[in-house]
Amino acid sequence: MSAAAASSSTARTAAVATTTVDTNRDLIDGRVELASLKLASHEHLVAQDERVDCPTCGRRRKYFCYDCLCPLGDTDAAPHVDLPIKLDIIFHRTEKRGKATSVHAAVLCGPEQVRTFVHPEIPDYDKARTLLLYPADDATLLDEIDASELAEIERVIVLDCQWQTVRSLERHENLRGIRRVRIRQYRTTFWRFQSIGDSCLATIEAIFYFFREYAKARTGNYNGEYDNLLYYYFFLLQHDSTSLQGDKARLHYSSLAARLYSRRRTTATRRCAANPDSRQRKSDC
Repeated sequence: MSAAAASSSTARTAAVATTTVDTNRDLIDGRVELASLKLASHEHLVAQDERVDCPTCGRRRKYFCYDCLCPLGDTDAAPHVDLPIKLDIIFHRTEKRGKATSVHAAVLCGPEQVRTFVHPEIPDYDKARTLLLYPADDATLLDEIDASELAEIERVIVLDCQWQTVRSLERHENLRGIRRVRIRQYRTTFWRFQSIGDSCLATIEAIFYFFREYAKARTGNYNGEYDNLLYYYFFLLQHDSTSLQGDKARLHYSSLAARLYSRRRTTATRRCAANPDSRQRKSDC
């Protein structure tokens, strides 16, 4: 649940609130750039042309199995990320694992560091040692929490779902009373960003920025220790055969989204004018 805006079927978003843009030198206009990341080599992924059988479930997958949460192909070449605290990812039951970027963290970090759950099956938590990444009104900026307080934290929870369903997750009784935190505002690198704006992050982006800010809040600096959380994300972005490229794609899809939104508003207004006594929502008129 990175994200600060509504999710669409083309991109999974994290339900993560954001505020002021981070202006560190390794960010360009609020967005992390590929050239600034310390990523492991993608050569073995490039060389993997065909799907392979997952050794656990037997399903045909390409770079990793999003059901068993394990790397495929040359598994020794896949990086392993050591996290400073444990991560729990909670999915809404309607979310498709194959489109969820948060599974990248589970694959790269392993089950000893990352657990996944499907709502409503959510475990009990030690509320004093757990954070929930969520944009509640009372959410605290992560980088404003004292380092001594963060030292007591053992786990962070991330909700991976669309914004239409996030309420049912965050209201779960086992999440009540857990301290909510938010990260600062960043711009997504996903080229099909949503009509609400490019501050809507993919879930794995939100997870990356959380641990980046966590490191700075604890130690005062960040040296790329968690860059490989974006390992699969950037590879898949670069090798999406159906995508357009660069600024041309951003302009194309943002313009398309704006036109579709305008068309829906016009249609709704006409319906209201034609039948003012209908049950059409007033907000659509």
